[in-house]
Amino acid sequence: MTCKEEILELLRSTGREGIEDVIGDLESWGFFTAPASAGHHLNVEGGLARHSLNTCKAALAVFEAMKTVEPGLEHEVKRDSIILASLLHDVCKCDIYKRSVKKRKNALGIWEDAEGYKVTYKSFPMGHGEKSLTLLLCSGLALNDDEMLAPVIDVLQQAEGLDHEHANLMFTSLAVMAHGYASFMANNSMPFNEKLAKQLLINAYTGAMESARMSQEQ
Repeated sequence: MTCKEEILELLRSTGREGIEDVIGDLESWGFFTAPASAGHHLNVEGGLARHSLNTCKAALAVFEAMKTVEPGLEHEVKRDSIILASLLHDVCKCDIYKRSVKKRKNALGIWEDAEGYKVTYKSFPMGHGEKSLTLLLCSGLALNDDEMLAPVIDVLQQAEGLDHEHANLMFTSLAVMAHGYASFMANNSMPFNEKLAKQLLINAYTGAMESARMSQEQ
């Protein structure tokens, strides 16, 4: 199954109203051909789709790992919300990368022309999250309030007995870990291993939780 096929299967598995319209817009926006960056992770054609799929796999692994620590989480956060939030978090990047020619050193240390990408925000100058959310809502995707307002922080606050500040701290730590793991996969530095991912993320969850609790008690 190709990267695109996996993404379409995951999106359709949510059964969300408007998802077929979103899929059509992803095609027209260039989501499946855009790079993920101009000069960093997956700065190649199709890199954005690969990065988004990697992020989704990492997010689902986090979700499964967190459920083993806090079983009630499954009733607070839905799997389709995880899929939509992770797969579509970077749709704002569909149109910001334009092909260009850059100077790069070759193996001999000599500067030469090389194809690459440059960044432009002229067509839709909004913030990262705001742009993605606006595009999806305009596309007709039905999102609930929880998905638009990051409910995970509230869930962590209730589940772990943290105040909002320290629940946010814990969430940020987990998000950095998950995105970092996805970036390793995106750069092909680490193959996806579900068993290893779950163990790493359980460790990350436990460590972030204990750190947030200790900080709150000080």
